[in-house]
Amino acid sequence: MAVRGTPPLVPPAIFARYPFLPGAEAVLEGLGVTLGELLSDPAYAPVRDLGRQRVERGSLDPGQSEAGLSLPRGQGEEQVLSFLYARLLVSWPEEPVLARRWCVAEAKGAWGRLQATGPDPGELVLVADRLGFDLKVPSGEKGGLASFSLPDYVHLAAPIREADFRLIHQKVYRGRVQVDIGRAARLLQEGFRLRLLELVPVRLEPQLREALGRSEGDFLVQVLARLPRPSSRPRSGNLDVRALPPCMRAMMEMLQRGENLSHFGRFSLAAFLHTVGADPEFIVDCYRGAPDFDESITRYQVEHITRREGGKGYAPPECSTLVSNGLCFKEKDDSRPSICQDPSLRRPLDYYYRRLRAPPEGPEVAGRTPSPTEPKSTSPSRRP
Repeated sequence: MAVRGTPPLVPPAIFARYPFLPGAEAVLEGLGVTLGELLSDPAYAPVRDLGRQRVERGSLDPGQSEAGLSLPRGQGEEQVLSFLYARLLVSWPEEPVLARRWCVAEAKGAWGRLQATGPDPGELVLVADRLGFDLKVPSGEKGGLASFSLPDYVHLAAPIREADFRLIHQKVYRGRVQVDIGRAARLLQEGFRLRLLELVPVRLEPQLREALGRSEGDFLVQVLARLPRPSSRPRSGNLDVRALPPCMRAMMEMLQRGENLSHFGRFSLAAFLHTVGADPEFIVDCYRGAPDFDESITRYQVEHITRREGGKGYAPPECSTLVSNGLCFKEKDDSRPSICQDPSLRRPLDYYYRRLRAPPEGPEVAGRTPSPTEPKSTSPSRRP
């Protein structure tokens, strides 16, 4: 992420609170600690322990809202070192889901520390400027207001799942989006996550990878075993995954890779899958790879979407709505005419039901795949 202009000087204590900020590298260089010492020197055992706690927190519950792990006052250097050690740990397994969940946890912890300051408008502006975001808080402002440039607001708000962050609900004046201080902090949390994604995985030299494997291999294997994974239960319901439209298939694959999917994307996928006959367990499974997956919250949201009007559920969006939300993904197979190019197709459901009449060839991605001669059945209340 490019930093605009020359960022202001940052007090060393800020790097202890936000060790992912550009400039923290200078703190590490000033300490003069080699990676070999960090991995094996007994003097850095507390740092390694804190680094493990950072990784473990991300693997278990990246959505936690605590202010983050802390060390006694005056030991900010150890915070920076433990952050570096955690980066090395999440890079060793080459597991994207672990790295992305860790980024969410670190961003959430940093948001908690930011909130603990009030949040302090001065610290907000300092951190935002260091990350290259145009945040302004008028001096003497009594209403707790701030503003982001329009491009920065759109960039930060797009992945946030809460619908009230959409631009249409904001006050825009002269190219700036006005928000309160609390919302500015929440937007910066997303900026933290994006910055953290730039820092992992770390390219590990063979000797360093081998040393990490010897010292932390067992710990990381245990961490990986606790990551949410799609269950191995047989799929049920009337869903034929071979007929999925490319937009829904792409959203499922994004979640499986541990990538973040917007609130509207998650809603669209759940509403679509329910309408075409997927059972609730299959729908919940689709979200297990999400970097902020929480099973209880996911089940609640899936139930809210699918149980509306006696189980009919919310109607999936039309193609035009998906396009406006940046969620239209065309077919990648150029060997056959694309249904998506048909002007009469207005909904992903239209694609799905056409494919059911002429199922595409090729292996299934997940779920139950009926035989081509097997009658397809859908609930009458769910037909288009």
